[in-house]
Amino acid sequence: MVRKTIVEATSQIIGQKEINLTLPDDRGPLDLTRRIDELEAEVLALKKKQEELDNRPSKWYNNTMKNIMIAFLVLCFTTSVGNTNESKTYTPKETLEAFSKVPGKIANHISNEKQEIIDYQKKSWADAKEQTAKNFATIKSWFVKN
Repeated sequence: MVRKTIVEATSQIIGQKEINLTLPDDRGPLDLTRRIDELEAEVLALKKKQEELDNRPSKWYNNTMKNIMIAFLVLCFTTSVGNTNESKTYTPKETLEAFSKVPGKIANHISNEKQEIIDYQKKSWADAKEQTAKNFATIKSWFVKN
């Protein structure tokens, strides 16, 4: 009686053909280690190449940025060349004199707006002064016991 190997017995039980698990002579633990090292080196080379490609500015980006910069410089130069009017600064007295020349309704509207702004600012400053005093009192109460 011939003894069967475990693979043959298992194959017969399952109903499959015999499986050949023998490897060619050129394979082995050292060959697999060498192949793993080769694949890791290939992966590192591909990662390095991808990093170089990712860090490289694209041709489209360079051309677009160049066009934007040229347009910006042209715009700056044309606005500075075209602006030949000298602006004069007016004193408040001269401004009031200029407003007094404006027809009545507009001058009244402007003077009313000015007065409303002054009143609002006075009220705002008074409210701010009260709020600051309250805040100071609150903070002081944290450190000083009555």
